This record gives sequence, structure tokens and C-alpha cells, in this order.
Amino acid sequence: MRLRALRPQLKRDPLGAYGQRDMTVSELVPLVLGGATGLVVAAATTQDFLHRRRNRRGLCAYCAEPLPIAERFRLEGRILCGRCASRAGRRIARGLYALTAFVGAAVVSAPVFAFLIWRRHDPTWWLAFLVLWGVAATMALLIRSVLRSMKAQNVHAAQLERLDALLRLLGLR
Repeated sequence: MRLRALRPQLKRDPLGAYGQRDMTVSELVPLVLGGATGLVVAAATTQDFLHRRRNRRGLCAYCAEPLPIAERFRLEGRILCGRCASRAGRRIARGLYALTAFVGAAVVSAPVFAFLIWRRHDPTWWLAFLVLWGVAATMALLIRSVLRSMKAQNVHAAQLERLDALLRLLGLR
């Protein structure tokens, strides 16, 4: 009258391995973003090394043309020919305008989004306001620090160029 013993429930598949599952999007995003960031940093480091090596040989950092003394321009700490300097200046100006527009959009949209959230009777409406203004302030500070860094790099490049000219004049180089 006794029931037969039931088979034990297996926690593994028949081959003994745990069930394999696919990566979810939330697990894949950090890997993709980390890989992309690593590639960007590696490319920027390689470009910076190449530009500095060209400058040491008396060439334009971007197009590798020989640089006459009268036509040298410093931008981002690199010595450039007139054509490359004007292109780089336009590129930097476009980037600065885009970042300034982003900061302006964050400042303007902060009260709008806070008001829309407040109308839905959400008690955290003030958080949207603070976050968007915090993003705007952070971007403004980053823009300021990048511009100061570029200026410092240009001053440093000018000092190195004067030192190099002095060493050549003294015949030490």
C-alpha cells in the first residue's frame, strides 16, 4: 500500500553542466561600451604619438608637410601648417558650438521636464530639475577645463619650440 519512491529531481542537465543561458542586453551593454571606449582611447593615443613624432621632425602634425618657420601655428599643443590649422580651428569651433547648444538645451529643458513631472503628481519632480541642471553645469565645467588645457598645451608647445631653436642655435642639436 506504500507509494513507490519518486525519481530524484535533477538540478543539472543530463551531461552534468549547468544550464547555459544567453547574455542579456543589460550584461552586454557594459562590454560593448567598455570595448568601444578602449578602442577610442587606443586610437587617440596612437594619433597623439604620431603627431608628436611628426612635430619633432619639423613636419605638420596632421598632413606631414615640411613646416617653414614663418607658417607655424600651434593648436591643441601641436604645430600645424596654415591649412591644417584652419581646418582644426573650424572643427574645434563646431564642437564647441555643439556642446554649448547641448548645455543650453539642458538648462532650458530642466524646468519644462520638472513641470511635466510635477503635473503627474510625482513627488520627485525636483530631482529632474537638479539632474538636468547638474548635467549642464558639468558640461560647462568640462568645456572650460578643455579650453584651458588646450591653452596650456599651446604655451608648452611654444616653450618647447623656443628651447629647440636655442639648442639648434648653440649647435647642441
